[in-house]
Formats: sequence, structure tokens, C-alpha cells
Amino acid sequence: MDALVSIVIPVYNLKTYLKKCIDSARNQSYRNVEIILVDDGSTDGSGSICDYYAGIDSRIRVIHKENGGLVSARKAGLAISKGKYIVPLDADDWIESDMLMSMINVMEKRDIDFAQCGLMWEYFDGTRIDANDLLAEGEYDLTQKESTLYKNLFTKETDLTVNGIRLNICSCIFKRELMLKAQVLIDDDLANGEDDACFFAAMLQTEKFYKFEHAYYHSMVRGGSMSRSRQMFDMKQVFVIENIVRPVLKRHKFAEVLEPMFNRYLFNLFNTYSKWFWKHGYERLYLFDSAKLPPNSRIVIYGAGAVGQSYYLGLSDKYSVAAWIDKKKNFVHGKKIDRIEVLKNISYDHVVIAVKEKKTAEEIRQELIQLGVDAGQIVWEEPKVSKWAFYVSDRT
Repeated sequence: MDALVSIVIPVYNLKTYLKKCIDSARNQSYRNVEIILVDDGSTDGSGSICDYYAGIDSRIRVIHKENGGLVSARKAGLAISKGKYIVPLDADDWIESDMLMSMINVMEKRDIDFAQCGLMWEYFDGTRIDANDLLAEGEYDLTQKESTLYKNLFTKETDLTVNGIRLNICSCIFKRELMLKAQVLIDDDLANGEDDACFFAAMLQTEKFYKFEHAYYHSMVRGGSMSRSRQMFDMKQVFVIENIVRPVLKRHKFAEVLEPMFNRYLFNLFNTYSKWFWKHGYERLYLFDSAKLPPNSRIVIYGAGAVGQSYYLGLSDKYSVAAWIDKKKNFVHGKKIDRIEVLKNISYDHVVIAVKEKKTAEEIRQELIQLGVDAGQIVWEEPKVSKWAFYVSDRT
């Protein structure tokens, strides 16, 4: 007989999306499932929808509890689950009908503890964006220190300023024992980063992981979603995540390799929120090959974003900056930023376009030519990222 799979769905005031979510769980081609709906104190009628479905499908069980948050609801569902495998599913999301059949078959054959499929972000206007995961499809042996997964678990191997693989525990399937060991460590009041902490805790306590490329999981992007709300974030939660993951990490046989990358993950996370709250934070440093410019040139830097700020720091000591221009910014680090029209009134030798994308650079190039700038004076190259160097950015 097929192994029992427990689908755990925390529910809080999501009646608009709930039916589609539950139906996607009920209509799995893999039939041996139990669906646990945890009504976390809903006040919008979501609880009644849960009860209705329990009345028409014997595989569904409902828990009604006082509101305690997402983590508390997941724990309540896990506590009564009976499946060999656990599938966390958010109540505003949905899964494709062959998700369980496709993933469980591989997990059973290979004795996989923990697997993740691709994810599709769904927007109200009909836009769909693939999550573009770092990992290729296949099995990852976590007994090997040099595993590609470890190299990208906390930060991206090729760019340490970017956090690593996608950490949504929805879109994952866990053996029940592993999920219990990970979820029990998570604080009930952790309102942002709960997926990160649980994902890390699970990954660090298993030896076999499987990545599926196909996006069986579809996640609705809502402005008020708890997992995506900046307003709910408290800086202290960075340290809550650390206190959950650090003890597990210290017991890991590759702790000496993984801990520095976890520290970098924490720095990146803290830095992200410092930009949101204080409009300042550390940015990766982009490098410009100054050999492309003759010595003693008078230059204009076009762009005052992350690339432009990097270029200004790197070039202003070597060249005379006649002007720094941008379409929107007025001041950066107390320095006045001009508009493109200033080029009509100043003398310069070269205009350095400071943007990442080639398409954007070409648009700026045409704008400059239309203004009368000689094409031979315009310089752009794809910015090179410094792996280690940072500067304090101005986000205003």
C-alpha cells in the first residue's frame, strides 16, 4: 500500500483562497492522504469552510484553536498527523494534481528524507514568475563536504552577498520524523524567518535531499501576506533564527565549513532589513576597469544606484568627476546629483554609464546621443562584482 501522506494547512482568515487550496490537496492523483486543516482563530468564516470540507471528505480533519500564529498552527497539525510524509501547504497557495505522485515515488525508491520542488509565484494580474532555483534536479548526498548544496545553502557560491537556495518549506515534502525534529525547534512567535529556520534545521539533520525542477507548487503573492509583510519584522528575529539554527549547526560534522557561511547569511539578512528600516546598508561593490579611461580624464557618471555609487567610490580618486547624474536621485551621501541637462553646460571627456543591464545601458546611450553627446565619449561595460568588498549605500 502507498505510504500515508499528511498535508498540513494552517488557516487564518483566508476564505477567498481556501477552497482552491483544499481542492488542490483533495484532487491529488496520489490518493492515500490525510488533510489536516488548522483553523488558527479565523474570524472571516474560514473555519466554517474547513468544517464543510471535513463533512464531504473523510480524509480531512479540522482543528479549531485560538490564534497563535503560523508556527503554532503548523505544530498543532503535526501533532495529530499520522503520515510517513508531511507536506506543509499555505492556505492561499495551491499544488498541482501530480505533485505527490511524482515526488513521493522518487522519495520512496531512493529513501529520501527531504525533497523540494520548483515554485511558481502567482500575481493578481495573471503574471507568473518561476522561482529560478540555484540547484539542478537530482539527489544530493549530504555526507560529502563538497556537496553543491552545502556551497549554496546559506549564501550563493558565486556571490556571497546573495543568500543561497530557496528556503520555502512549502513546496517541500519531509519524512515526518525529520519535520518534527526541525519544527519543534521553532519559536511560536517567530513571524518572519520561520521557514528559513525550519529549512536549515531539517537540512542539517539529514543526509539525503532531492531537488525537483518542476514547479508543482504555486504561491499567491499577496501584499498582506504574513510571510511577506515587512511591517511584521522585528530586528531581534535575526537573532532568534541564529539561536535556533546555531546549536544544530555546531553539532554538524561539517560545522567548521558551514558556520562562516551561516554567519554571512545572518549578515545579509540583517543588512536587508536595515535597508528597509533605515534606508542605509551595505551593498556589494561593483568594479569598473579604469584602464578604459585615459589618465586625467574629466568624467561624468550616469547612474546613482548601487552601481553608480560603487563607481563614484572607485573613480573619484583617480579622475575629476565633472558631474554625477541620475533621473531620480537628488543627493547621495550629501553629494548633489544632477539631471542629464547639466551636460549642456559643462566640459567633460567621457560619460560612464553606471547600470547593470545592457538593455538599460543602450537606452541611456541613445538618450545621450540625442542630447548631443558624441558616441565615442560614452563608455559602458558590464559591472564586475567584487566578491568581498562592500560600501555603505544611500537608499534615498
